[in-house]
Amino acid sequence: MLLLANLVGHFALAIDSIWARLLDVNQEKNFATAFSVLLLLWCAVLLRQISRLRSRDSFVSHWRSLSFIFVGMAADEWLLLHERMNAFLDDRFQTSGFLYYDWVIPGSLFVLSVGLIYARFLRCLPTATRDRFLFSGGLYVSGALGMEMVSGYYVDRYGLSNRAVLALLNGVEESAEMFGLVVFIYALMIYSRRLHHLAYRAKLHNAKLHRAKIHTAYIKAKQHALAELAQAKLTRSKLTQSKLTQSSQPTQTQQQSR
Repeated sequence: MLLLANLVGHFALAIDSIWARLLDVNQEKNFATAFSVLLLLWCAVLLRQISRLRSRDSFVSHWRSLSFIFVGMAADEWLLLHERMNAFLDDRFQTSGFLYYDWVIPGSLFVLSVGLIYARFLRCLPTATRDRFLFSGGLYVSGALGMEMVSGYYVDRYGLSNRAVLALLNGVEESAEMFGLVVFIYALMIYSRRLHHLAYRAKLHNAKLHRAKIHTAYIKAKQHALAELAQAKLTRSKLTQSKLTQSSQPTQTQQQSR
């Protein structure tokens, strides 16, 4: 949908019109940017929720860090911080080809660092969740870095004259990023639902154990009370027998004296 709107903005509208800027996926603070920011913030919220559900897990810091990373990515998407970094690096380094946009170099190093840090974290995830995470991450990185390199190569070699190709490249890039985020949100929601289900089952199990303990305590208390009652009856029976024995002794003595 956004890819189609991007093409419409490039070919059906004047290049300097406000609607063309709002539909252009390569412009800042428009419909596409707002949608991407919302997706990134949604990911951050879901990650924060999962970190609370896994508060006793050894990887809780990884979940929290991922949440902060996505908040930072949302800020970058809205403020185009990577574009400013690109302008800063472009004044100091002369790169060309696939590295025409300089920011892809620190961006690739950042992705590689996060991948190495989270390798063990990914191995410990359930297989289905890990596969969804890797698939969505691969989609997002292929759009954010891969298509950015392709666009840089094209601009470096052919310039900015062909609006159709540039619109297509930018549209594919943004679509891959958004589709990757949607898949990641889907994976997070399924994993969060699984955690809620496990927490509910654990709560039921604990409730059953608590009821079993209460029932055991009740049975023990009942048995103890019955034992005390039987002991009391036995004691009263002995006292009664003793009194009967004592009362029968004078009678026997009188009979013998007669």
